[in-house]
Amino acid sequence: MVVKENKPNKTNIFEGFDAKQQADLEKVVSEYDVLFQEPKGLPPKKGIVHDINLQQDAPSIYVFFSPYSCL
Repeated sequence: MVVKENKPNKTNIFEGFDAKQQADLEKVVSEYDVLFQEPKGLPPKKGIVHDINLQQDAPSIYVFFSPYSCL
Protein backbone atom coordinates (compact mmCIF):
# COMPACT_ATOMS: atom_id res chain seq x y z
CA MET A 1 0.00 0.00 0.00
CA VAL A 2 1.41 3.38 -1.03
CA VAL A 3 0.35 6.48 0.89
CA LYS A 4 0.88 9.78 -0.87
CA GLU A 5 1.54 12.93 1.11
CA ASN A 6 -1.23 15.47 0.68
CA LYS A 7 0.61 18.48 -0.78
CA PRO A 8 -1.15 21.62 -1.97
CA ASN A 9 -1.49 22.04 -5.70
CA LYS A 10 1.30 24.42 -6.77
CA THR A 11 -0.77 25.87 -9.60
CA ASN A 12 -3.23 27.19 -6.98
CA ILE A 13 -0.36 28.83 -5.10
CA PHE A 14 0.74 30.73 -8.20
CA GLU A 15 -2.73 31.75 -9.31
CA GLY A 16 -2.73 35.11 -11.06
CA PHE A 17 0.58 34.55 -12.85
CA ASP A 18 0.82 33.71 -16.53
CA ALA A 19 1.91 30.20 -17.63
CA LYS A 20 5.61 31.10 -18.07
CA GLN A 21 5.78 32.80 -14.66
CA GLN A 22 4.06 29.80 -13.05
CA ALA A 23 6.55 27.43 -14.67
CA ASP A 24 9.49 29.58 -13.54
CA LEU A 25 8.14 29.81 -9.99
CA GLU A 26 7.46 26.07 -9.81
CA LYS A 27 11.03 25.41 -10.99
CA VAL A 28 12.52 27.67 -8.29
CA VAL A 29 10.30 26.26 -5.54
CA SER A 30 11.09 22.66 -6.50
CA GLU A 31 14.82 23.43 -6.81
CA TYR A 32 14.93 25.04 -3.36
CA ASP A 33 12.17 22.98 -1.72
CA VAL A 34 14.14 22.69 1.54
CA LEU A 35 13.86 26.46 2.00
CA PHE A 36 10.10 26.50 1.42
CA GLN A 37 9.17 23.78 3.95
CA GLU A 38 7.12 24.54 7.05
CA PRO A 39 9.32 24.72 10.17
CA LYS A 40 9.19 21.60 12.33
CA GLY A 41 10.10 23.29 15.61
CA LEU A 42 12.00 26.16 17.14
CA PRO A 43 15.42 27.17 15.80
CA PRO A 44 18.44 25.95 17.79
CA LYS A 45 19.64 28.02 20.74
CA LYS A 46 22.50 30.40 20.00
CA GLY A 47 25.78 30.25 21.90
CA ILE A 48 25.84 34.01 22.45
CA VAL A 49 23.33 36.00 24.49
CA HIS A 50 22.89 39.60 23.38
CA ASP A 51 21.82 41.98 26.14
CA ILE A 52 21.57 45.72 26.55
CA ASN A 53 22.36 46.55 30.15
CA LEU A 54 20.52 49.65 31.32
CA GLN A 55 21.64 51.91 34.13
CA GLN A 56 19.47 51.87 37.25
CA ASP A 57 17.23 54.98 37.58
CA ALA A 58 18.54 56.48 34.33
CA PRO A 59 16.13 58.98 32.74
CA SER A 60 14.32 58.02 29.54
CA ILE A 61 15.75 59.43 26.36
CA TYR A 62 13.82 61.21 23.64
CA VAL A 63 14.75 60.29 20.09
CA PHE A 64 13.48 62.64 17.42
CA PHE A 65 13.73 61.47 13.83
CA SER A 66 12.85 63.69 10.94
CA PRO A 67 12.95 62.23 7.44
CA TYR A 68 14.37 65.57 6.21
CA SER A 69 17.18 65.83 8.79
CA CYS A 70 19.61 63.99 6.49
CA LEU A 71 19.24 66.45 3.60
